[in-house]
Amino acid sequence: MTKSTLEALAPLRYPVDLAVGFNWFEHLGAGGHYARWERYPLSTPVYPDPNDHAGWDAIREGLDALNPGWIRFGLPPDPHVRADGAFNGETVHMERLAWLDAWAATTGATLLLDPFVMPAYFEFPVPPGTRNPGSAIINMAAADNRAYAERFVVPLMEHVLNTMGLTQVRYFNPINEPMEYGVYQTPGDTPPAMAHYVGMMREIRQALDSAGITRDRIGLLGLDTIEPLHHLLDQHRLGVDLDPYVDAYSVHHYNLRFDHQPPLNLPDTGRHYFVKGMNVVLEQDDRLVLEYARLRGKPLWALEMGTFYYGKFSNPAGVASLPATMIVAEGIIRALNMGITAFCLWSLMNSNDVDGHWAVMGHRNGELVRHGYPFAVYGLLSEAIRPQATVTPLIDASGDEILHIHGTMLTDTDGTRHLIVINDDEADAREVTIQVPGSSEGNAIWHGQMVASGVFNESMEPVYSRDGVLRMTVPPLTLISLRA
Repeated sequence: MTKSTLEALAPLRYPVDLAVGFNWFEHLGAGGHYARWERYPLSTPVYPDPNDHAGWDAIREGLDALNPGWIRFGLPPDPHVRADGAFNGETVHMERLAWLDAWAATTGATLLLDPFVMPAYFEFPVPPGTRNPGSAIINMAAADNRAYAERFVVPLMEHVLNTMGLTQVRYFNPINEPMEYGVYQTPGDTPPAMAHYVGMMREIRQALDSAGITRDRIGLLGLDTIEPLHHLLDQHRLGVDLDPYVDAYSVHHYNLRFDHQPPLNLPDTGRHYFVKGMNVVLEQDDRLVLEYARLRGKPLWALEMGTFYYGKFSNPAGVASLPATMIVAEGIIRALNMGITAFCLWSLMNSNDVDGHWAVMGHRNGELVRHGYPFAVYGLLSEAIRPQATVTPLIDASGDEILHIHGTMLTDTDGTRHLIVINDDEADAREVTIQVPGSSEGNAIWHGQMVASGVFNESMEPVYSRDGVLRMTVPPLTLISLRA
């Protein structure tokens, strides 16, 4: 049996921000197609009707079990714009947001409001020949950034904060994955989309401030892209700067794989998603973005976490498999050790009939549905990684080129410690020795849970650390969380 020793680095300077949360994609069931794309229908109902009390009790049960630190609420924009461009707050989506805000208030969870795409009323004219739905993703930028900010964003926030009195909505992100694959276009890239995006964020911040909604009440997120390095360079090429208007930067990841896995060329995603292992995607690319953000005094958050490595359109069930969820878990552990301290899983509830079996939970006949490995793996992480915890990275000091054991320790504000360890080797168990940080003397009893093949968040026998050293065997492809 291979042996690994995890040694502690110094605790990170920055505590955990929003911790682990989930995407609540309210677009699902709203009708139409996402960004006019025929391959992404939004027709299948996902969320309970407002009067389905048993359904909402089931959703509450699931949220209580997962206990997320935050939720990104994807609000479909078009139902909230009347024919004359005036804001409309009388929708079922607002009713569900109010329900979620009430739940979040009981736990202290943060809500981020995100329309994902530009409302059609405010868009530039679409390219000639555009069909809805059609074979391409097409979403235009706002033709008039000031009008969009003053007529949509400000009334939305005034309605949510003042009329509805919601307390947990703290952040706003206007566009999901802008300037990538067809979202947030300008006609012929005139004006340049990146420059127009910065202008939009400036107008939003100024309009909110003028309305008395300052950044200590509603912060703005910027970039929110799969390739943030490209866009950071592009803004400097154009002589614009996003930073004065945002309170955090965001990255998305579906391009994760274990370091020991080969790249794949899946027919529905493109080879570029898999040319890099996590040692490059996270520890080189993301590290550069993180260092940039920290130099500007901002955090870097991951608003979408998943992987296409085991399929998407070609194999919808692949995204919910044990190895896929383990890839995401390892990505969170390693990114956390770098200083990325907010993660949002795709997705809490999902129809599972569009682009993969992404659902973590759902409801059926008034009962909660837990979706296998996503619920088990992501629930384990959500329980262990809490807001404001201190992160102490655990590093395998063997010097091997490919490492299979990764871990981290979190210390909650009440002193509770969590050790999270993953073995990504799909064939061999590992005997792991952990030099428990801050425990050079004395013994401790660690209570834990694990997820492995056929094991869905099951309790373990207690593990003991003696004189600050903990030893345990981690089976193949297994995630373990210990608490003391």
